Amino acid sequence: MLTILAYRTTWKELEIYEFEPVNLTYAFTDITQVNKPTSGYSQTFRVPLTPKNEDVFGPYTLAQVPAYDLKEKIPVRLMDGGVLIMQGYIQVKGWYITGGQFVDVEVAFFGETADLAKSVGEGLLSDLDLSAFDHSVSYSNVTGSWSGSLLSGDVRYGVVDRFRNWNESSNPGTSKMYPSDFTPFIRVEEVVKEIFDAAGFEYASTWLSGQSDLYMMLHAGGRNLRFTEDLDSMKFWVGRTSDLTLTAPTSYTDVTFQESSPFYDLGADFATATWTVPVTGFYTMSFFYTFTLATGGATLNMRLTDGTTHYTITTGNSGSLGGYQKLLSGNFTAGTTWKVQAQTSAGNVTFISNSSRVGLGGTSWHISSVLPWVSTLDTARNMPKMRQIDFLMGLQKCFNLVFIPDRVNPKKIYIEPFNDYMATGDKKDWTNKIDLGMDITVTPTSDLQKKRYVWTHSEGEDLVNVTFQNSTSRVYGQHEILDPANDFATGEEIITSGFAPFVTSLIPDTPLNILRLISAEAQDDASLPEVKARLAYWNGQLDTSILVDNSGTAVANDLPFFGQFDTNNSQDADVTTDSLMFGIELPFFDITANPYDTLYNKYWQLYANQLYSSDARILTATFRLEPYDLSTFEWSDKIYLFDTYWRVIEISGYDPTTNGTVTVKLLKILGTIRDCTYLPATGRTGRIEFTTSTGSSIFTVNRTCCERYGFIYDVTTAYCYQP
Repeated sequence: MLTILAYRTTWKELEIYEFEPVNLTYAFTDITQVNKPTSGYSQTFRVPLTPKNEDVFGPYTLAQVPAYDLKEKIPVRLMDGGVLIMQGYIQVKGWYITGGQFVDVEVAFFGETADLAKSVGEGLLSDLDLSAFDHSVSYSNVTGSWSGSLLSGDVRYGVVDRFRNWNESSNPGTSKMYPSDFTPFIRVEEVVKEIFDAAGFEYASTWLSGQSDLYMMLHAGGRNLRFTEDLDSMKFWVGRTSDLTLTAPTSYTDVTFQESSPFYDLGADFATATWTVPVTGFYTMSFFYTFTLATGGATLNMRLTDGTTHYTITTGNSGSLGGYQKLLSGNFTAGTTWKVQAQTSAGNVTFISNSSRVGLGGTSWHISSVLPWVSTLDTARNMPKMRQIDFLMGLQKCFNLVFIPDRVNPKKIYIEPFNDYMATGDKKDWTNKIDLGMDITVTPTSDLQKKRYVWTHSEGEDLVNVTFQNSTSRVYGQHEILDPANDFATGEEIITSGFAPFVTSLIPDTPLNILRLISAEAQDDASLPEVKARLAYWNGQLDTSILVDNSGTAVANDLPFFGQFDTNNSQDADVTTDSLMFGIELPFFDITANPYDTLYNKYWQLYANQLYSSDARILTATFRLEPYDLSTFEWSDKIYLFDTYWRVIEISGYDPTTNGTVTVKLLKILGTIRDCTYLPATGRTGRIEFTTSTGSSIFTVNRTCCERYGFIYDVTTAYCYQP
């Protein structure tokens, strides 16, 4: 007997019509699509507006406004014989008045897990409160992150070329990196946790807990990281609003500047002729100067000085051109004071003013960029531009995750890969529950199949990805399946993660293997203004030296390495190494063997084979299910029928108000389908070793299985080798 409990301050039982059907539908897609708008749902049904039900819905007359907001959800529990069938909420669809006095309320039931996507909404990753991960970008924190001492390893730093376009002569092995030159990565599980917390949900995941080496790069684009300090306030552009004449400055004399419009000094760090450095860091500045010399044959020298250190702006300049520019960058220490000074070989010099902030044609001093040595990382502002729901969907598409709501607490979600979840199911015999008097339909899955399937990341915008995309007309790491044997299949299905491929490569003519996140376009600034989210594995430190600045001293450290393969203190990979690419792809550095455990092979192959194989079957039949069957049912259950096992993909028409039948759609569970006759096992012997279907090792294989996994086939020996 169906009981509906509705929550209004306390749980109240609704009075319902005895024979009013409440048909519930469950669909497997509810747990495979985190952004699906509903989970379980029902058709609309009516309940009488009795005095008891008015405690929930309030009284109603034609002229009366409802006693509660119709946009408000009413939490409900559907019980059958004391067994919880489903939990969620009801929505009022309308009122039906009969004879001017009898009122029915029409409602529809929706499963509670609809709230996850709605609660996350359109929020960006940068909208999350990630202040708990903010920290000082110092030598000790950056290098400490490699051992996991920073934030328990939740944030680690890697080497990414964000704008320098390093080469053989200028790279982290020859020129020291400052702490802020490193790029932070945040552990993926922490991002998931923050999304769920912000949405008012909780999760449990054995898989996520085991992914301690899976990270996302923290970089939103541009040359520099983003800090909690206001770096813009440290910039200024001062200049001459009127001409300035220095009388015979045969020794170095201060050049004064104004801050009034059109110039500015955002942090009040400049006064007349003196700049006081606000924070220790790397500054980029420009000097524009236009001048005339009163004495023929005289020359001008200019410098930037703190009284001890001097940077040359110009020497021996006779002023033959209309205007000059000097670009200068370097490290400046907080609290030191700097001035621009001029000296002539003879006579006066007059610096020409600017009518506007135009640079050439006037005289000015501009600080355009500040990169502090030590500042506080603003974790949220460094998040790539991506919606939170798209991040969760991206993980789902990479690792074929399912999202299973808890039976008691609908705001608790279990997250596991499809393969892991299906392995937890119980075996249940429904032979005596099927109604053999009704039609049983068995159909192939050909109507669901496409001619072409593609699993891929989004296009990358960096040099290596763009070069690969332009030369191959596809995304790096893509996996594609063509089904030319299916005469009925049409169209294509493309599963795109939303992440860009994390593709490392060697800095030219060096052993340094890093992500080169630089533009493919030839330009002075190689940085990318905006970058997509990227996943990477933390692989510890490689035995390759880089130089890191520690309070002015270059200290040698081993290279911290993030990559597309899950290795340990190595960039090498073998057949059994996990890869963050969907397909088998040759990397841009030497490895032992191409990994077989790609995202497709490890997480999607079983799912795809059982759905799209020529042996796949869908059975639709009528069953008599008891409340207990529904209350203990899991999508991972293996249902025994007709001497084989099936898994349920939909239950429809279940009406707890009757003991009637339901329609169940099931997919046949197929045995393991080998991807090829011979599967690669290892490349550690120099040749690729394969295994047969019986588990035996073998080196001589056919060409098809060899080349299928990206290896080179030797027709003479039938051996396979890594390219």
